[in-house]
Amino acid sequence: MKSFAFFLILLGSATAQDLTSERLWKGTNGNAFRGIYIKTIADGQKVEIASSSGKIFTVALENLSEPDRKLILAGSAKPANPTKDQTPGEFKPLPPIDRPSIANAPNKNDGLKWPNSITQAVGGFFYLWDVSGLIEIPRRGDASKKCDWLIDKLKRKISPRNAKLSSHDEIMEGMADYFESELKEVATYRFHLVVNPTPERMAEFTEAGDACFIKISNDGWGIWLPVVDVQANNIIRVCYEGKILYLKWTAGQEGRSYFDKYKVPMAGTEPQQWDPCIEYLKANKLKPQDLKTPTLEVTNKDDVPSHWSGDELVFSMSTKNPMIVCRPYVFADPEKTGPPPPEPGFGPPPGEK
Repeated sequence: MKSFAFFLILLGSATAQDLTSERLWKGTNGNAFRGIYIKTIADGQKVEIASSSGKIFTVALENLSEPDRKLILAGSAKPANPTKDQTPGEFKPLPPIDRPSIANAPNKNDGLKWPNSITQAVGGFFYLWDVSGLIEIPRRGDASKKCDWLIDKLKRKISPRNAKLSSHDEIMEGMADYFESELKEVATYRFHLVVNPTPERMAEFTEAGDACFIKISNDGWGIWLPVVDVQANNIIRVCYEGKILYLKWTAGQEGRSYFDKYKVPMAGTEPQQWDPCIEYLKANKLKPQDLKTPTLEVTNKDDVPSHWSGDELVFSMSTKNPMIVCRPYVFADPEKTGPPPPEPGFGPPPGEK
């Protein structure tokens, strides 16, 4: 399977003449960071830039590199004759969706109901969007036939398993392929990676139509699960094999081991590849040990799959795999497609480097 790592490397970069998308900003001191230009303030002497984590920073214009200063002063340059793909799209308001109904998704055994399947997580949200009237699965038939067809499409990029080595790359590549091959004139999307996902941060994306996924692991095996919502008392609700599981969140061990293992530089030179954890730490002025590996314990033990034993009811979330958020944008008119609006913390629109 073709790796989707290129998306992470290029996530947040933009064309040289674009201020509306996340890009790499460089300072006169040699440091660099990713973010989205918000506005110029203080009589043109300072700018506000939103980091990958969504936090807004105020930066003196004189502290930015010369190319960045010129870009800001020139404003967001637009092509003289924009093409259809460059013109911003017109989008429908998103209707409310019944997120717990994701548990009702029907499918054959190697699809949404197949144990340890990444397609279970991804296909579940496309089913949820369909029954909520947000984005229809473009296939005739009842829900079962639609979901069978959907899983066959998703398996072009997503292997029907959920081994511990599976990363967010695979989910993002599979969703991107489905949007671009099956929904090109219906909807578009943006991705966001929520590093160090606390219940408060996760709740920001689970009250509407965003597709959210977390990876939990236990004793050497891991699985990606769709996040339904966040309840009171730090309860994260997820879906697995047609059941809504209640996971109690607690901050666990320090997150230093991830950075030691991969020897990611924390100061001076920039890492070879963009790393959302590093971006989060820098934006919030944190140290690696400030990241905690969350522990999630199943509280509704009667609803767990029969093949889970008692010691499989406590899981951890790795800082290496942030929560994935896929935000859909439905075109109001199929003849007026275009990129989605810029949003702080979200990656570039499809096709933009």
